[in-house]
Amino acid sequence: PHLQGRGLGSEALKRLEEWAQRGGFDYLGTSYGATEELLNFWLKNGYTPVHVSPSPNPVSGEHSVIMIKPLSEDLKRRLNDLKESFIRRTLEALPDPLRDVEPEVVRLLINPPSVDFSLKMTEEDLKRAVAYAWGTMTYVVSRDVVLPYVKAYFSTKRRPALERSDEILLISRVLQCRSWDETHRLIRKGPVYTMIRLKDVMKLLIRYFTGEEIEKEIGRYPTR
Repeated sequence: PHLQGRGLGSEALKRLEEWAQRGGFDYLGTSYGATEELLNFWLKNGYTPVHVSPSPNPVSGEHSVIMIKPLSEDLKRRLNDLKESFIRRTLEALPDPLRDVEPEVVRLLINPPSVDFSLKMTEEDLKRAVAYAWGTMTYVVSRDVVLPYVKAYFSTKRRPALERSDEILLISRVLQCRSWDETHRLIRKGPVYTMIRLKDVMKLLIRYFTGEEIEKEIGRYPTR
C-alpha cells in the first residue's frame, strides 16, 4: 500500500502496452469490481468501459466492469460506436439492475463521445417539459418528459456545462429513480433546494437541446 499513488501501476501498463503493440494485439483489457478509485485509475490510463455486470458481487457488492484500450487502428475507429452502445445499455439498466451502483461510479462510467445527438420530442411533450421546468408541474407527473433530456445530456459531450453535483442529481433522481430523500443526501443539499435545482438544470437542458423555437412557449411563464 505504501507504494500506491507513485505511478508504478501506470508505468507497468505503459510497458505492457508497448509489448502488446509489438506483438500485434488489437487491445488490452481489464475487469474488476467498479469503485471510484479504480475507475479513475483505469480512465486516467486510457481505458474505456464497454460492459458492466447487472449483478453485484455477492461478497463485495460491487458490479464488475470490463474496460479496454484499443491498440489497432481498426478498433480505435470503432471506439465511439462501442462507447455509444455501452452508454445506451447502461442508461436503460440504471432504474433497476444498476440502481444500487453509487452515482459517482455511474458518472465515471458514462463518459460519452463528442457526437451530435438528435432529441426527438412531440410538441405536447415539449410543452409539458417547459411546464415542469418553468411552471408548477411536479416531477412525479413529468418524469417521462424529463428523462429524454437527461439521457441526451449523458449521451454526448456536446452539452451544457454542469457541476458534478448536478450530474449526481440527474443520475440519482432521474436515471436511478432514487427518492428525493436519498438524492438530497447524496448531493449534501436540502430537499427543497434539490427539487428546485432539478427544475433549474432542466431549463438549461431544454434550451440547449431544443433550440430557439422553444422560447415562445417559455415566454408563457413568469420568470423568477
